[in-house]
Amino acid sequence: MAGLAEILPGSGAMFLLTGERIAEDTTRTSAVVTMLAWAAGALALGWIRLVRDDANR
Repeated sequence: MAGLAEILPGSGAMFLLTGERIAEDTTRTSAVVTMLAWAAGALALGWIRLVRDDANR
């Protein structure tokens, strides 16, 4: 479960806010990269959805 927690954005946010480590190898850089990757993924999926199913149809 610790491996899964490392790739979820909540663990990165928790580390940046409180300093508590979910896994031993969590760093500030890995937490920021994880959160940025999830944000970029959400934006990309939203863009794909908008392009596919535009409201002008």
